[in-house]
Amino acid sequence: IIQDYKVREGSELHMGKEDWLQLIAETDRCWNHITLRLCADYTLSQEEIYLCCLYLTDLPVSYFGCLLDCKRDTIHKKANRIVEKQMGFPHGSTSLQKVLKERYTKTI
Repeated sequence: IIQDYKVREGSELHMGKEDWLQLIAETDRCWNHITLRLCADYTLSQEEIYLCCLYLTDLPVSYFGCLLDCKRDTIHKKANRIVEKQMGFPHGSTSLQKVLKERYTKTI
């Protein structure tokens, strides 16, 4: 998908349900079942869980839009909304990636 975006500035390929399930499973394996803990701590949508998983990868944020089929600005707005509305942090006080990595310690 990302390679298509690099060559064509778009892609007909998309992350399917199985792809997202694999990302969640791998993220849970590496981050001590983080998606289960996030769901227990906050009321996050499936797309918000996907975004949290992506923030825990080593992928640049610029790739997230390719995988979620939205613009980079939308990614940042969604992340800020999670941090502020769901997690209760004041506007601009922290980032989603920082909260995830500080609150939910990596196991591997």
